Amino acid sequence: SIIASVFRNQKPLILARPALNAEPYGRAAPPPQAFLAVPILFKGAPIGALGVDRATANRPFGDNEAHLLTSLADYAAITLRNARLFDDVKTEQTKFEAVLNSTGDAVLVMDEQRRVTLANRAARELLGGTSPLNVQRPLPHSSLADSLSVLLVRAATQKRPMREELLGAMGKVLNVSVSPVPNVGNVVVLQDITMLKELELMRHERERDERDRTRHLFERYVSPQQVERLMQEGEETIGRPTQRELVELCVGLRGFSALAARLDADTIVERVLNRYFNAVSDEVLRHGGTVTQFVGDRLLAIFGW
Repeated sequence: SIIASVFRNQKPLILARPALNAEPYGRAAPPPQAFLAVPILFKGAPIGALGVDRATANRPFGDNEAHLLTSLADYAAITLRNARLFDDVKTEQTKFEAVLNSTGDAVLVMDEQRRVTLANRAARELLGGTSPLNVQRPLPHSSLADSLSVLLVRAATQKRPMREELLGAMGKVLNVSVSPVPNVGNVVVLQDITMLKELELMRHERERDERDRTRHLFERYVSPQQVERLMQEGEETIGRPTQRELVELCVGLRGFSALAARLDADTIVERVLNRYFNAVSDEVLRHGGTVTQFVGDRLLAIFGW
């Protein structure tokens, strides 16, 4: 066909009668008086053709008209390519927005004047508040927006990503990262870490309670200095073999056997042994010793470890 030859040769095609009568013009109507077609080229490849008819005046098209139509075809090529690029950009933007809206993190893109240029659904819910989050406008005023503005200024001044924990509405704790992007502005990601902070607080409280229980247990047998050293060094030091010179003390009650024969068991334990062991243990701990055993009326302690 005529158009196929234009694609194949990639040059303007000028036809007039009688040659035009012999061409498969591809219409039910009679052939025109003259015909001119030029390829629409982009990067050297044909993407279409532009053709014109002359229905009256038995005069063929000339080179000047072919040059004019070629110029129009060049504009058509640019327009078609831009339209395709626009469609591609819109398609990619739709995919990008779908990804952003599917994530639970709030994502903002802000220009150098700290105006919002893009915001996903989570960002609009988190930062919009009672005021809508409008594109090409600054963030609605709030304590979070003010803190975020300070972080944006720091990131712009130091020209590097910044990360900080900020307090949002209703006591939410947000992990905020700001990443400067040349010719764009800043990409801001806000992660709600309130639950993580609560779990971390619970873990710290549990560790503190465990340390308090451990301290209380050791304080019954070990001097405060040794307890503090054990707590600072941690569990990995407990049970680690060491070699030291120690002094062992064995303390007993004189005449305990005869005393035990005269008194009942409850009196011996409550009135004698408990008071005796408490008094001796306090003295051992006061002098930096460690109580190791209670055997009958005997108390064993070591010093120097």
